[in-house]
Amino acid sequence: MSDTRDFVMPDLGEGLTEGEILRWLVATGDVVTVDQPVVEMSTEKATVQVPTPFAGTVVRLHGAKGDIVHVGSPLITIEVATAAESSGNVLVGYGTSEVPARRRRVVLQPPGAVAPRRPVAPEATSANRIALRGIRRTTAERLSQSHRDAPAALAWVTVDASRLLAWRDQLTERHPDVRITPLALLLTLCAAAFEEFPLLNAAFDAERQEIITHDTVNLGVAMQVEQGLLVPVVRDAQRLSAVAIAKELTRLMEAARSGTIDAAEMRGSTFTVSNYGSFGVDGGVAIINPPEAGILGVGRISERPWVVEGAVVPRPLLELSLAFDHRVCDGGDAGGFLHRLAEDIEHADPTATDG
Repeated sequence: MSDTRDFVMPDLGEGLTEGEILRWLVATGDVVTVDQPVVEMSTEKATVQVPTPFAGTVVRLHGAKGDIVHVGSPLITIEVATAAESSGNVLVGYGTSEVPARRRRVVLQPPGAVAPRRPVAPEATSANRIALRGIRRTTAERLSQSHRDAPAALAWVTVDASRLLAWRDQLTERHPDVRITPLALLLTLCAAAFEEFPLLNAAFDAERQEIITHDTVNLGVAMQVEQGLLVPVVRDAQRLSAVAIAKELTRLMEAARSGTIDAAEMRGSTFTVSNYGSFGVDGGVAIINPPEAGILGVGRISERPWVVEGAVVPRPLLELSLAFDHRVCDGGDAGGFLHRLAEDIEHADPTATDG
């Protein structure tokens, strides 16, 4: 005997409620086996290939490329020759409700593997419309939430980065196999500054009207990749040396750009740093990543006039901006945190240990 079964859009976990069809990996009439990937989908966190828990012949594909499929809606219909058992290799919630499941590692696809977005054809003008999907849609929603809910205030400072660059050069000489960047050193100094200003390494619980301070420092680093904005996390930064942070930062950046970063590596940040300098600009103001209490914007280091002992001289200057949630901390905390960073940058000891 044979029966027809609908494989519904699974619950992918982590609060995901929908996915976008990027491409079908099978067609109507194809014979599929258990665990065979049948569709490639983009969610707000990653691109995944979804395997079927059923073996049989494909009867119907529910949706076309670019369609949004909600959790619980039919995804594919398969004529099953016998009652097939799931192997357990599917993601959380895959298959029908009676099929047990466990987690599988979810990774982003390599750049170029995702089909380009198809803009909606304009009706009467020459303008094109581009739908927000996947990571870009999630980013838009979260930043809108932050701008709407968090009463953000601003502070910024310009510092002489001469000794920071000298510190980088000394570490590079001692560790030629490690890519030491000014950003990695800034992350190191941020982690240290939270010991004095813990309210910047905190979160706001709007539902319970509580401030949550963290014992660990998990630094999110905003990165622009082909698929949109990703924020990998350097975990337990307060325990890591400058060299260790540099190594982890390089690993995360390479994984994000190649599309092999795990979704778990982009969760759990307690404070975020956005490096505007990578775009060749002097600075900018970032939007807080909720529910975090603050975000640090880092501009490029460029040689500009600076007053030293009454004389105007060229110096490599760096602009730092801090957006902070005024429900969590006030100007004293924010100003003190930036002042501490500026002092640590301008008095960095290039001959010190690796930190």
